[in-house]
Amino acid sequence: IIGHLVSCCPAVAYGMLYTKRLEHLKVTALLQHADSFSAKIRLSSTCKLDILWWISAIKLNQGFPVVRDSFDFEIFSDASKSGWGVFCNGVKSHGFWTKDLSNRSINYLELKAALYGIRIFAHDLHNLRILLRIDNTTAISYVNRYGGVAFPSLNEIAREIWQFCEKRSLTLFASYIPSKLNVEADKESRCSVYETEWELSHSDFSNIIHFFPGFSCEVDLFASFTNAKFDQFVAWKPDPYCWKVDAFTICWSHIRFYAFPPFSIISRVLQKIITDEAEGILIVPLWPSQHWFPLFKQICVGNVLHIKPHSHLLFFCDRLHPLNNQLTLIAGFLSGKQWKNKTFQRNPPN
Repeated sequence: IIGHLVSCCPAVAYGMLYTKRLEHLKVTALLQHADSFSAKIRLSSTCKLDILWWISAIKLNQGFPVVRDSFDFEIFSDASKSGWGVFCNGVKSHGFWTKDLSNRSINYLELKAALYGIRIFAHDLHNLRILLRIDNTTAISYVNRYGGVAFPSLNEIAREIWQFCEKRSLTLFASYIPSKLNVEADKESRCSVYETEWELSHSDFSNIIHFFPGFSCEVDLFASFTNAKFDQFVAWKPDPYCWKVDAFTICWSHIRFYAFPPFSIISRVLQKIITDEAEGILIVPLWPSQHWFPLFKQICVGNVLHIKPHSHLLFFCDRLHPLNNQLTLIAGFLSGKQWKNKTFQRNPPN
């Protein structure tokens, strides 16, 4: 069956992608049965899904787009052992690997970086041809060959890349770029500034949610995909899985938000809550002497939850915040809408 499917691939868009799992199953079965092609094997559930894809694709018979030499977009990506970086048309972004990912091979990380670049820059594109520039030959091979058999983990990333493209009718080609020329993406992948990445401990977050049982948050306003507390989140820079970028550019009026912003922008966050008449849970440090603290108290509805210092209060990957044993946080339910109503009642118009 694999031979028949492969022979159809030149005429079936993305078809090669849906042969790799079958190829891997065949190779594994041959190893288990002393290279006997007469042995019987049981199809896995994932292989069955791929065969169903083929049945559907052949019925549609949409064919393969004509290959052009020119490209509509050029995306650069790179990875280091600490993070990833991407660049396209003057826009750049970066992120950091979790502890588990940082232990993966550089081939795995390079493919991940390519995936993130595609997700960030091609999210709203359709029916276009994209050139992906990578300085890793293994990653290039897995992209251009729609995956591979030797390394299933790499195949799954390539599969995610191509399925993302398939949904948007995008054509992708990866080409090699020397590291010394991949300047922007390389620089981004080695970024060491992570002050916006501190994450509240899971136990403290759980306590906050239980402290406000009558309010159900839906959006994390200040996060990245490595530390977001909700599936829907807003990132401060282009992110491969975010809902929106830059919380201050969207309206909060109809968002039930959760926010743990960098301490330097708390005043701006409070003003935004008032302006948009927004409601949500905000976490700030217990710093009564700060100029924004009286306003926090005015907007706050009901009691606040005190989060006491402890060694794992804030973390980022395997790093712990230097002030963990000194910092007290408070979580409150804030309502710009109720604050405006109270202000109106105290100072009605003449």
